[in-house]
Amino acid sequence: MFKKLSFLLLFSFTLIACKKESLEDHYIKTFLPKVLTLDSSDIADFKKHMVFNEDGNLTSWDSDILEKAYTTEDDYTFVLLGIYNKLGMNPSKIVLVDSTSNERVLQPGFLDIHGNKLPLSEVANWDALFYITSTNCGICIQDFQQMNKLAAKHANKRIKFVAIFDKAQNIENYKKGTSFQTLGFLNEDWIILQKNIFLPYLTQQYEDSLGFPFIFFRKDGIDLGQYPKSSDKLEVNQYILNKYEVKNDQ
Repeated sequence: MFKKLSFLLLFSFTLIACKKESLEDHYIKTFLPKVLTLDSSDIADFKKHMVFNEDGNLTSWDSDILEKAYTTEDDYTFVLLGIYNKLGMNPSKIVLVDSTSNERVLQPGFLDIHGNKLPLSEVANWDALFYITSTNCGICIQDFQQMNKLAAKHANKRIKFVAIFDKAQNIENYKKGTSFQTLGFLNEDWIILQKNIFLPYLTQQYEDSLGFPFIFFRKDGIDLGQYPKSSDKLEVNQYILNKYEVKNDQ
């Protein structure tokens, strides 16, 4: 009887302990998991400086400790953007001011094939067909010429054609090989961007496990929720005809 009672008390205590997870612990575990990789003193200091609004969203934090956890500029920008988004803000750039009033500007965006950064806010507002693809994918490279024909066919439409590749260097390597001589590449009708951590701000539907190629459409600042296979050219063609207007100068 005593053993049974002890087990029940222990079980009840475990349930109570789980229910009493602090707001700080929950927020870090859910949204800032890399903070948990820091040493215990940094984690404790970070929790101590966390301030939340009535909706449970983080409004103040120790930026030095956060940057210890998110060490690359893209990672740090991404996590800050997530914090601001939860507060209902969607800044095109983030200006950080240190204790000596020095400014540092972080701008989320995508690099094009030449290494120029295009702001996320600009790319997200494009009316476009986005084509996530790769030069390391047999189906993808066989598809390039057909995708060129698709873009040319709709040159009179208010739609951009945007290809998102994993790395620019892979494209350069591909162009040195025999496959390029036979199958070619996307032409100047396409905007070429490099895939990065900010892709979920364009579509929540894609994840790496889905592989290549992957098509989605944006218009008026939103993902239209249409994800046809690149092999379904008739479906893609008809969707563009139905959803995108002819340019005014046509």
